[in-house]
Amino acid sequence: DGNQVYLMVDYEYVPDDFDSNKASYGARGKIWANDHIALGATFAHENRADDDYELKGVDVTLKKSKGTYVKAEYAESEASQTQGSFLSDDGGLNFDAFADNTNNTGTDKHGSAYSVEARANLQEFSRKHGTIGAWFKNREAGFSTSRYDNGEDTTDAGVEAIVKVNDDLDVSARATLLDKEETLKTTTASVQADYKVNNKLTVSSEVRHVKEEDQSTNANTANSVDGEGTLAAVKVGYDVKPNVNVYAIAQGTLATKGNYEDNNLFTVGTKARVSDKLELNAEVSSGDRGDAATLGASYKVNDGYSLYTNYTLSTDRTDGKRNTFTVGQRKAISDQLKVYTEHQFTHEDKQSGVGHTFGLDYQINKEMTASASVQTARLDKEDGGLTDRDAFSVGLTYKKDKTEASTRLEYRKDTGANEDTEQWVTTNRANYQLSPSLRLQGKFNYSETKDQRGNTKDATFTEAAIGFALRPVSNDRLNVLGRLTYLYDLQPLSQSTNPDEKSLIASLETSYQIDQKWEVGGKLAHKKGEVRSDRNTGQWQKNDATLAATRVRYHLTHKWDAMAEYHWMNSDESQDTQHGAMVSIDRHIGKNMKLGIGYNFTDFTDDLSNTDGTAEGWFVNLVGKY
Repeated sequence: DGNQVYLMVDYEYVPDDFDSNKASYGARGKIWANDHIALGATFAHENRADDDYELKGVDVTLKKSKGTYVKAEYAESEASQTQGSFLSDDGGLNFDAFADNTNNTGTDKHGSAYSVEARANLQEFSRKHGTIGAWFKNREAGFSTSRYDNGEDTTDAGVEAIVKVNDDLDVSARATLLDKEETLKTTTASVQADYKVNNKLTVSSEVRHVKEEDQSTNANTANSVDGEGTLAAVKVGYDVKPNVNVYAIAQGTLATKGNYEDNNLFTVGTKARVSDKLELNAEVSSGDRGDAATLGASYKVNDGYSLYTNYTLSTDRTDGKRNTFTVGQRKAISDQLKVYTEHQFTHEDKQSGVGHTFGLDYQINKEMTASASVQTARLDKEDGGLTDRDAFSVGLTYKKDKTEASTRLEYRKDTGANEDTEQWVTTNRANYQLSPSLRLQGKFNYSETKDQRGNTKDATFTEAAIGFALRPVSNDRLNVLGRLTYLYDLQPLSQSTNPDEKSLIASLETSYQIDQKWEVGGKLAHKKGEVRSDRNTGQWQKNDATLAATRVRYHLTHKWDAMAEYHWMNSDESQDTQHGAMVSIDRHIGKNMKLGIGYNFTDFTDDLSNTDGTAEGWFVNLVGKY
């Protein structure tokens, strides 16, 4: 009837080696004192076995209007935020490190960073249209976040201005400094003007000075990039027709000093909507540091058929040689059948490859759609040799009245000098509204990856579940959720740090609104499983757990609630029992925020190790909806 309905589910799990001292927590807050001043603070802490990580910072914003403000921030970090970054090119079976965030490993790593940024909308102070800005950022070598962790003292500073002189002329200027200690210091200064001669012709020009100071071990050697240069460029763009634009860019090196390499470059290009059906784009560049060409087109043959292609060739020594060609098409064969194909050819310095994709979508009837695709690829890595990859998938979706269902089956095979891997994956979902009050849900996911050469399983995963949600229309005070899940998990060889596991889990949770004041709820769950420490071999060891919890909530006043909960968990196999209670007081802050303070007590007994103990403490939580 338009009333907001909330259904909340909680799941509690305590691993055998749980250590309450190894927790992650943090907070971020910002408050506007008035329309012009805001104060913010950030804190994050992660307890770890080796090196605890901590980040803390403060920031202030002074705002005159939307485009005129000053922001300042200061932050400090302790230890490395991450232990490394990894990349997988085979769907998550294997990972290789591509960025190492462990600079100064084993040392007391810490650092600070600060930044100041100012922006101004010129209309606030004059009749001119435009903006001006300046920034200064400094990061110490030990400062670490998920975004910054290069182990170098870094300074990033600059000023810029963009002024609209009149309806036809825009002028901008920019000066920047990027200083990476022991690597490279780059200083740039540029002035640019864009002039609209008439409705068809636009002319732009820029003068830029670049100074590069080599601060690495190559300094003062023949391999050093130490030097500076002055560049000038002119761009002319002309609308040949309302839908056709051609442009040319000429860049020249006016002066050089030291080891700065000439950077003369000439570019011509066009963007054109030739007709209602055809769009073209093309660009060719040639210069001292390499050449590049891009050519693309898309053509709408009719309302149901389109073609597209793109080709890029680059020999720029800055990024390495790259050669990519893509061509594809999409066609509606009929109101029911749509097909597509795409082919991509790539060649780079360290790898090259070719890939093809073929697919179709078929509307069997109003309720059912089928899909299928075939993918083939060959990847030639500099350090890994040739790999042939073939993948096939079929899928089916169904939606009618009270029923929704989908299924997909995929097969992939990777063959190369160092591998021969075969993988099957299937995902299946089903939802059925048995009545206005009762919904049923089911899913089945399965994947198996096998090394054909070693005749071993790289990975196996099975998840099967059925569940229901009951909310009687005639009595919407009652909510009931139930689920039965089977899980089998044999992790990939490269990730096999956790034991093999298979388990059957049943859970039932309910809540009942007795009246406007009282609400009661409870949960009952049981897990019957087995684990083994030796991967894909050895004896299975039984593993079980039973969880029971009950909760009472009382609405004190308009904004205050009180809650009490008791929970009990037991494992017969490990002879481990835990039980405890929690009480809390919650206050609603505004429409979408709730603040709670409470006390938690847990008592545990482990008969196998003949140990017991307690854990207790106060807690504060803040829950918001945005």
